[in-house]
Amino acid sequence: MNNVRWAVWVLAAAVCAAGLSPPASAQTALARAILVRGTLQVRGVPHLPANAVPALYGEYRLDAAPVRVWVVREELFLTPEWEEIPFRSPPGTRIRAYSRTVGTREAPDTAFALRDSAYWILAEVPAALSNPAAFLEALAARLAYFAAQAKSPGDLSLPAVLEYRP
Repeated sequence: MNNVRWAVWVLAAAVCAAGLSPPASAQTALARAILVRGTLQVRGVPHLPANAVPALYGEYRLDAAPVRVWVVREELFLTPEWEEIPFRSPPGTRIRAYSRTVGTREAPDTAFALRDSAYWILAEVPAALSNPAAFLEALAARLAYFAAQAKSPGDLSLPAVLEYRP
């Protein structure tokens, strides 16, 4: 019986020690985006022809750069300035992504439009953000999860905090 206790203790110590040292892939620092404004119900989405489309709106703070986000449940039609871009969809989704340059020549930002089967995500990202795809992939994944959990379309909201690998 004493040997069994010793074996259990050794096994427990090994499990604890393994838990204290994360794998190399987990040691990469995560970036954090904080929702500083929203989720608000608004009418009208920028970077499209004049419209009064109902949307959810929020503003995230990433480092020192604000990222504005809209979620639209209605069908949108993108103008020819939008170009389809590669995008890594979260598991269980098939998202098509588009982008276009917006803003002034001195301060060009990028607008992104992500088409999920149930909604669009539009985001305005400042040029200072080095890897917007990582943020957008995390946002798309969290919204897909939230949408799957929502009992009705009105239950959808933007995540308060997003962690992602930059």
